[in-house]
Amino acid sequence: MSELQSVLDSERTAQRTAALRHLLAHPLVLAVDAPEAFASIVRHREWLSTWLAEHPGWKLSVESAAGFARLHKIPAVPDATRPAHAPGRPAFDRRRYALFCLTLAALDDVPSQTTLATLARLVEELSAEEDGVAGFDPTSSAERRAFVDALRLLAAFGVLRLRDGDEERYAQSREGDALFDVNERLLSQLISAPVPPAFACEPDRLLEEPWPDTEEGQRQRARQHVLRRLLDEPVLYYEDLEPRAFEWIDHSRGFVYRLLQRTPDSPSSAARRASLPWTRAARRPTHCSPVAARPSSTPRSSLRSSSDVCMDAERAPSSRTPSCA
Repeated sequence: MSELQSVLDSERTAQRTAALRHLLAHPLVLAVDAPEAFASIVRHREWLSTWLAEHPGWKLSVESAAGFARLHKIPAVPDATRPAHAPGRPAFDRRRYALFCLTLAALDDVPSQTTLATLARLVEELSAEEDGVAGFDPTSSAERRAFVDALRLLAAFGVLRLRDGDEERYAQSREGDALFDVNERLLSQLISAPVPPAFACEPDRLLEEPWPDTEEGQRQRARQHVLRRLLDEPVLYYEDLEPRAFEWIDHSRGFVYRLLQRTPDSPSSAARRASLPWTRAARRPTHCSPVAARPSSTPRSSLRSSSDVCMDAERAPSSRTPSCA
């Protein structure tokens, strides 16, 4: 291999590694917010899509014209530690999650440009039709504030773009209005769940993944479970794994170390520790044993599956806080 080719291969690998790191920390990447990262993801989308589908079993959608890349991360285990919140606002409560989902439903019935007043009216109508969910009351300042928080979260995700007006005035007095552009392509990719919400009778079913009831099917399930947790969690301990997952990692340590500690497609056999975000060795507490550890990343995007962003979260009491990550 020539020196020039070696340099080009190293640069390509570094770009792919950086793009993969960015996607793992930010499952929704907007071109307007991170132009360099988005350009790298577009450039290497074929490799990224293959790697993510083959190892954690996650789908990557890249829409160059619409200006976004969406990593459909399916969590290995539910996580209630990273609730959604609009910029500068407290974490979502059950009511805000319910209004968020009602707003998503309302956006299905509007054109590419709509007003806050139109969305409020549709949300009020939809909530009246939904059994077990309190109707949206636009005369209540608390209700208007919760609804505006849902709109601001959608704006942060890039689904809505404020063209004119002021949603804050509506939250305060109901007299204000605002004009929004709707990114319909991004809206269609927002929810990340194996089971579409229309076919899931309850929130927990959104995360159900069909696996063949065979030895190979169970092995693949255990493999994806372990790799998802290694990619998603700062530290993974053996004691936290179910028996089949522990059995897989116990027999596949060499494969896992090569996959996660070596640059993904490097032509060299030398390991490049620190090239990926999960290669730092962890100090072992005396009471448990880590499989592997990685440095903490930035907070994950509030877009994981909609399992805890469904209106059912408001229906039944639960000690679990709805989460997004």
